Amino acid sequence: KGDIIIGEHFDTESLNKMSLNTVDGKILSLNSVAHNSSTFKGIKTNCDVELSTFSGVIDLPVVNVGNNELKILNEKGNVGTKYIKAADTKVVCKHGNFILGDVDGNLNFSGANADTMITPNIKIDYVYGNFVIEGYDKAEPDIAIGKVDGSVQVFADKGKLDINEAKGAIEIQSGNNFAVDIIVSENNSKNISISTKYGNVRLAFLGDVSKNVVVKTISSK
Repeated sequence: KGDIIIGEHFDTESLNKMSLNTVDGKILSLNSVAHNSSTFKGIKTNCDVELSTFSGVIDLPVVNVGNNELKILNEKGNVGTKYIKAADTKVVCKHGNFILGDVDGNLNFSGANADTMITPNIKIDYVYGNFVIEGYDKAEPDIAIGKVDGSVQVFADKGKLDINEAKGAIEIQSGNNFAVDIIVSENNSKNISISTKYGNVRLAFLGDVSKNVVVKTISSK
């Protein structure tokens, strides 16, 4: 239940696997990691990493696992980063807050226990890869993303999604009240498919409207 603190002299790059778990403590690092000509506290490895908390805090400004996998498990705690580098970041959550800066790689909120997802709050500046969230009928995620370079796939009955610029394909499916507010990039000619039963849908286009746009609602706007 205590805090986990990575020491400043801990050579995390020599590890074959890294797993940090706390119930209600903090996961922190005193280790310096270079990013964009600056130095931040965080973790840099050449292996898969798992970070897990029940109701604690994961506060790591930089998490760089290279081309490996980062797994984050968060029941109802808080996760905060400025920069994540991973081939795939996979998240399993129930509630909890996720305040993420740039995510260099794919970000997937459809972990092994995706059917337990209820009300996560997700705020991200930039996803360089694909963004996926699968929440099924229990989920009511609140999602705000600045920009997504890859595709966007969201399957959730309730909640809302706000993206300031989407540059790839978009697929949103909801059998209930899921609200969508997306600005489509100027050069995005990918397929756009949005289906929600009651949620309001707002699509804005920075350029010519794609010919591959399908929006279906029953009683929304």
